[in-house]
Amino acid sequence: MIAGSDAHPLEGSDPDKCYEIMMAERATLISARRESEDNLIKNIITLSSGLIALMAGFVGQLSVDFSIVELGLFSFSMGTLVTAVIAGMAESYFSSKAYLAQQVMVEDFFSRKISDFSEPKANKFVRISQITSFVLFVIALISLATLAVSLAKDNSNVRQAEPTSSSPSTIED
Repeated sequence: MIAGSDAHPLEGSDPDKCYEIMMAERATLISARRESEDNLIKNIITLSSGLIALMAGFVGQLSVDFSIVELGLFSFSMGTLVTAVIAGMAESYFSSKAYLAQQVMVEDFFSRKISDFSEPKANKFVRISQITSFVLFVIALISLATLAVSLAKDNSNVRQAEPTSSSPSTIED
Protein backbone atom coordinates (compact mmCIF):
# COMPACT_ATOMS: atom_id res chain seq x y z
CA MET A 1 0.00 0.00 0.00
CA ILE A 2 0.96 3.64 -0.29
CA ALA A 3 2.78 4.88 2.81
CA GLY A 4 1.78 8.24 4.32
CA SER A 5 -0.12 10.87 2.37
CA ASP A 6 2.09 10.83 -0.71
CA ALA A 7 0.07 10.70 -3.88
CA HIS A 8 0.67 7.86 -6.31
CA PRO A 9 2.74 8.91 -9.36
CA LEU A 10 -0.13 7.91 -11.63
CA GLU A 11 -2.70 9.99 -9.76
CA GLY A 12 -4.70 12.01 -12.30
CA SER A 13 -3.52 9.88 -15.26
CA ASP A 14 -5.91 8.48 -17.82
CA PRO A 15 -6.82 4.98 -16.54
CA ASP A 16 -7.22 3.60 -20.08
CA LYS A 17 -3.79 4.85 -21.11
CA CYS A 18 -2.27 3.41 -17.90
CA TYR A 19 -3.91 0.07 -18.60
CA GLU A 20 -2.50 0.00 -22.15
CA ILE A 21 1.01 0.78 -20.88
CA MET A 22 0.71 -1.84 -18.13
CA MET A 23 -0.41 -4.50 -20.57
CA ALA A 24 2.47 -3.69 -22.96
CA GLU A 25 5.00 -3.88 -20.10
CA ARG A 26 3.40 -7.06 -18.80
CA ALA A 27 3.53 -8.68 -22.25
CA THR A 28 7.23 -7.84 -22.58
CA LEU A 29 8.02 -9.34 -19.18
CA ILE A 30 5.97 -12.48 -19.83
CA SER A 31 7.74 -12.95 -23.16
CA ALA A 32 11.16 -12.52 -21.51
CA ARG A 33 10.25 -14.98 -18.74
CA ARG A 34 9.13 -17.59 -21.25
CA GLU A 35 12.29 -17.12 -23.29
CA SER A 36 14.36 -17.55 -20.14
CA GLU A 37 12.53 -20.74 -19.26
CA ASP A 38 12.98 -22.07 -22.80
CA ASN A 39 16.69 -21.25 -22.70
CA LEU A 40 17.03 -23.42 -19.60
CA ILE A 41 16.25 -26.50 -21.66
CA LYS A 42 18.52 -25.36 -24.49
CA ASN A 43 21.36 -24.74 -22.03
CA ILE A 44 20.92 -28.17 -20.47
CA ILE A 45 21.06 -29.87 -23.87
CA THR A 46 24.05 -27.85 -25.08
CA LEU A 47 26.07 -28.21 -21.90
CA SER A 48 25.24 -31.89 -21.53
CA SER A 49 26.34 -32.55 -25.11
CA GLY A 50 29.56 -30.68 -24.49
CA LEU A 51 30.24 -32.64 -21.33
CA ILE A 52 29.55 -35.95 -23.06
CA ALA A 53 31.93 -35.06 -25.89
CA LEU A 54 34.56 -33.92 -23.42
CA MET A 55 34.23 -37.03 -21.30
CA ALA A 56 34.31 -39.25 -24.40
CA GLY A 57 37.61 -37.64 -25.38
CA PHE A 58 39.10 -38.37 -22.00
CA VAL A 59 37.69 -41.90 -21.91
CA GLY A 60 39.50 -42.48 -25.20
CA GLN A 61 42.70 -41.44 -23.45
CA LEU A 62 42.29 -43.99 -20.65
CA SER A 63 44.88 -46.21 -22.30
CA VAL A 64 47.36 -43.66 -20.99
CA ASP A 65 48.31 -44.24 -17.38
CA PHE A 66 47.13 -41.24 -15.40
CA SER A 67 49.37 -40.17 -12.58
CA ILE A 68 47.70 -39.37 -9.26
CA VAL A 69 48.03 -35.66 -10.01
CA GLU A 70 46.51 -36.06 -13.49
CA LEU A 71 43.66 -38.17 -12.16
CA GLY A 72 43.01 -35.55 -9.48
CA LEU A 73 43.13 -32.78 -12.10
CA PHE A 74 40.71 -34.70 -14.31
CA SER A 75 38.30 -35.26 -11.40
CA PHE A 76 38.57 -31.60 -10.35
CA SER A 77 37.88 -30.46 -13.93
CA MET A 78 34.82 -32.67 -14.30
CA GLY A 79 33.47 -31.63 -10.89
CA THR A 80 34.02 -27.97 -11.72
CA LEU A 81 32.26 -28.32 -15.08
CA VAL A 82 29.30 -30.10 -13.48
CA THR A 83 29.07 -27.38 -10.83
CA ALA A 84 29.24 -24.71 -13.55
CA VAL A 85 26.34 -26.42 -15.33
CA ILE A 86 24.32 -26.49 -12.10
CA ALA A 87 25.05 -22.80 -11.49
CA GLY A 88 24.00 -22.04 -15.08
CA MET A 89 20.73 -23.88 -14.59
CA ALA A 90 20.19 -22.02 -11.30
CA GLU A 91 20.74 -18.74 -13.16
CA SER A 92 18.00 -19.64 -15.63
CA TYR A 93 15.67 -20.57 -12.79
CA PHE A 94 16.31 -17.34 -10.83
CA SER A 95 16.04 -15.29 -14.02
CA SER A 96 12.55 -16.66 -14.59
CA LYS A 97 11.62 -15.84 -10.98
CA ALA A 98 13.00 -12.30 -11.36
CA TYR A 99 10.92 -11.68 -14.49
CA LEU A 100 7.83 -12.94 -12.69
CA ALA A 101 8.52 -10.62 -9.73
CA GLN A 102 8.99 -7.68 -12.13
CA GLN A 103 5.71 -8.56 -13.82
CA VAL A 104 3.93 -8.52 -10.45
CA MET A 105 5.51 -5.15 -9.60
CA VAL A 106 4.32 -3.63 -12.89
CA GLU A 107 0.81 -4.91 -12.20
CA ASP A 108 0.93 -3.61 -8.60
CA PHE A 109 2.22 -0.21 -9.75
CA PHE A 110 -0.50 0.25 -12.34
CA SER A 111 -3.17 -0.99 -9.96
CA ARG A 112 -1.76 1.58 -7.49
CA LYS A 113 -0.80 -0.91 -4.79
CA ILE A 114 2.80 0.40 -4.82
CA SER A 115 4.29 3.81 -5.64
CA ASP A 116 7.76 2.81 -6.78
CA PHE A 117 9.77 -0.13 -7.99
CA SER A 118 12.41 -2.09 -6.16
CA GLU A 119 14.78 -4.69 -7.50
CA PRO A 120 13.42 -8.24 -7.18
CA LYS A 121 15.36 -10.39 -4.69
CA ALA A 122 15.81 -13.01 -7.41
CA ASN A 123 18.05 -10.57 -9.35
CA LYS A 124 20.72 -10.97 -6.66
CA PHE A 125 20.68 -14.74 -7.15
CA VAL A 126 20.75 -14.30 -10.93
CA ARG A 127 24.00 -12.30 -10.68
CA ILE A 128 25.56 -14.71 -8.17
CA SER A 129 24.68 -17.70 -10.38
CA GLN A 130 26.01 -16.00 -13.52
CA ILE A 131 29.33 -15.10 -11.92
CA THR A 132 29.67 -18.52 -10.29
CA SER A 133 28.95 -20.36 -13.53
CA PHE A 134 31.37 -18.20 -15.53
CA VAL A 135 34.20 -18.42 -12.98
CA LEU A 136 33.83 -22.20 -12.59
CA PHE A 137 33.76 -22.66 -16.36
CA VAL A 138 36.98 -20.65 -16.73
CA ILE A 139 38.62 -22.62 -13.89
CA ALA A 140 37.54 -25.88 -15.55
CA LEU A 141 39.02 -24.75 -18.88
CA ILE A 142 42.30 -23.83 -17.22
CA SER A 143 42.49 -27.14 -15.36
CA LEU A 144 41.62 -29.08 -18.54
CA ALA A 145 44.31 -27.17 -20.44
CA THR A 146 46.80 -28.00 -17.69
CA LEU A 147 45.78 -31.64 -17.88
CA ALA A 148 46.15 -31.63 -21.68
CA VAL A 149 49.66 -30.18 -21.41
CA SER A 150 50.56 -32.75 -18.76
CA LEU A 151 49.26 -35.62 -20.89
CA ALA A 152 51.03 -34.29 -23.98
CA LYS A 153 54.27 -34.01 -22.02
CA ASP A 154 53.85 -37.57 -20.70
CA ASN A 155 53.14 -38.88 -24.20
CA SER A 156 56.19 -37.13 -25.65
CA ASN A 157 58.35 -38.72 -22.95
CA VAL A 158 56.88 -42.12 -23.75
CA ARG A 159 57.60 -41.68 -27.44
CA GLN A 160 61.20 -40.74 -26.74
CA ALA A 161 61.69 -43.77 -24.51
CA GLU A 162 60.33 -46.21 -27.08
CA PRO A 163 62.80 -47.70 -29.51
CA THR A 164 62.51 -46.30 -32.98
CA SER A 165 61.75 -48.65 -35.81
CA SER A 166 64.61 -49.41 -38.11
CA SER A 167 64.64 -47.60 -41.39
CA PRO A 168 63.80 -49.62 -44.46
CA SER A 169 66.83 -51.26 -46.00
CA THR A 170 68.02 -49.88 -49.23
CA ILE A 171 68.65 -52.12 -52.16
CA GLU A 172 72.23 -52.02 -53.34
CA ASP A 173 73.24 -52.77 -56.87
